[in-house]
Amino acid sequence: MLYCKSTQEWHGGTVYIEPEYPNLIFAKDGEIYDFGGQSYIVIGGAYSVDKYLRLLRGYHWFESEQPSDEIKKYVEQQLDKADWQVDGVLSHTTPKKYEPVWAFLDSIDQSRVDKSTEIWLEEIEKKVKIQTLVCRSFSCGQSGRSYKAYVSGYHTNE
Repeated sequence: MLYCKSTQEWHGGTVYIEPEYPNLIFAKDGEIYDFGGQSYIVIGGAYSVDKYLRLLRGYHWFESEQPSDEIKKYVEQQLDKADWQVDGVLSHTTPKKYEPVWAFLDSIDQSRVDKSTEIWLEEIEKKVKIQTLVCRSFSCGQSGRSYKAYVSGYHTNE
């Protein structure tokens, strides 16, 4: 659940803000932002592999952690408007084919992990014409694509 009280335009797209903290902004899923003449679409959300541990210990876990059907539709509508041409995608997780299986924790039963967001992102990645894919969770490989991949400040030109 998003707790921000209002929205404003920022770099060509809508962001959520809290008036008490005007320098802290939250990107809205599906918005396309312009940074120095380059366009980036934001696609947040992913399944928490530690969901059951969080629930067991009484920590926060949110049902809305993955993009809803409504958000997915909005993302695709925005990409349609842009003729599926953006300079980059800023996402929380990776398309499924780029999953860093080498980094999976042995203690997590992968058969219980919901991969619907990663599967959907793979479909997006097939259609969108991009040069850069930025993922927060893991490094994004490439499979014949010629874009740069960035992760949490690290990048590769593979």
